[in-house]
Amino acid sequence: MKTNFKKVWSVTWKTLVCVVLVFLGLICISELCDRFEMWRYRYVNHQTYGVSTYYMPDETAFVVKHDYGNYYRTYDANTGKALTPKLGYIYTGKVTDTLTVYRDKKDRRGFLNAYTGKIAIPAKWDKAWIFSEGLGAVVEHNRLGFIDHQGNWVIEPRYLLSYDDLEYVFKHGLCTVKDTCGLFGLIDHEGNFVLRPEYTYIQRYENGLRMLDKDDKKGLYCDSLRQMVLDCEYDDITFSDEGITLTRSGRKWMVSHDLKSVIYPCLFDYQNTFTVYLDEEDEYGNRKHYEYEPIGYYRVNYRTGLLDRRTGLPITPAIYSDIQFVTPNLFDCELAGGYSDDHIFINAKGERVQ
Repeated sequence: MKTNFKKVWSVTWKTLVCVVLVFLGLICISELCDRFEMWRYRYVNHQTYGVSTYYMPDETAFVVKHDYGNYYRTYDANTGKALTPKLGYIYTGKVTDTLTVYRDKKDRRGFLNAYTGKIAIPAKWDKAWIFSEGLGAVVEHNRLGFIDHQGNWVIEPRYLLSYDDLEYVFKHGLCTVKDTCGLFGLIDHEGNFVLRPEYTYIQRYENGLRMLDKDDKKGLYCDSLRQMVLDCEYDDITFSDEGITLTRSGRKWMVSHDLKSVIYPCLFDYQNTFTVYLDEEDEYGNRKHYEYEPIGYYRVNYRTGLLDRRTGLPITPAIYSDIQFVTPNLFDCELAGGYSDDHIFINAKGERVQ
């Protein structure tokens, strides 16, 4: 009996030792593979072999996207040691706070410290956005709310989720959200509406202005002033490096970014001369024609107006579907929004002719 027991015990402890050694060997192999991949990235050939890297703001850690393994991971920049498990995604764009978003392998969202590369808040939310001004937007049970750096609710999840690629980040103390009726407004850090939710969309720009859409008309809200600077009565508003272009009632013009001066009083989407056809044919049998230079037409927001080409100024606002030349002092205008036979005639001064 003692001999059999010794044999069983010998086999058992040898088996246990083998299992432990195999387990430790697998851990070592995994660690060596990660180290080798880091070495290959850092010393052999940057941005190749299916590896891409993004340094953290202070460069003490970095994010690596492993294309072959289809995962993300953060590493210590000095030792190459992995700081996180394998993750499904890490946001590596510009962050304005200390925390950025990551997604785990189960499609849950959490937060990483954007400077140390370590997990700050474990993943447990359906959706999340980067922290801004001390708050992070997360979605729980299909409702949007905001948490602090410890993962505690500051603003309970009560807003509808918009699928318009809206970024739920605070800027100048304000954030755009959608209420339970599906309309957009602006809230402060406590979740109070600074701008009532009565807009179909709100778009934020880096210059502190937000474009608001209401009843298919656009306006501008200024964050610093906490008030509307242009009411929602414009057909279109566009931003450029040069200024802000406004379109209203068939007119288009550009103003400065502070809205205090007019840069271009008259702008057009398109302008051209009228082609006048004669009751004569050329040698090839085509009707003779010429371009009538003094007066032409222009287009703004898919509407047409009469243009004095000598001064470059509009004679009428661009409110017609189309304008046809009849005589130098008579123009046939098709009314916008009407039937094809809804026409009026105007003279070269833009006055209606009965």
